[in-house]
Amino acid sequence: MASDPQGAFFHVAIFEPGKFRPTIRKSFVCNVLKIARAYSLSAEPSQYASSGVIIRNNVFSDLASSDTLRPWSIAEVKATDKETWRRGYYDKPRSWEQVGPEAGDINEITRKHCSIQLCRRFLASPKAILRGNSVSQSPGP
Repeated sequence: MASDPQGAFFHVAIFEPGKFRPTIRKSFVCNVLKIARAYSLSAEPSQYASSGVIIRNNVFSDLASSDTLRPWSIAEVKATDKETWRRGYYDKPRSWEQVGPEAGDINEITRKHCSIQLCRRFLASPKAILRGNSVSQSPGP
């Protein structure tokens, strides 16, 4: 930056939304868009649009489409109760930061492993089961 004072300038602002969500919530509504797809939308002011804005669905993020997106609207909902913000998926507690199972602990993985081993023993020696021997007495794989 010191070598080029006219170069890039970064302004970093910390966003603190507060504990509760706003009571007036606005959302973009467009029935043409599908929830299971990703879109790259761009908007530009236009004196010809009734809303004052034209929205385009870009072919790629850097290649704007000539087709405008319509119909669309801005929905506004007023909440009656105060609602706290939802926690993000990676908020604490994070499973990868917690202590893992110790040797000899019984958990879902060890139970699944034991059931697979028991099933393998049964399938390996069905004649032993028919003779009256228990599964635990039959030899393992």
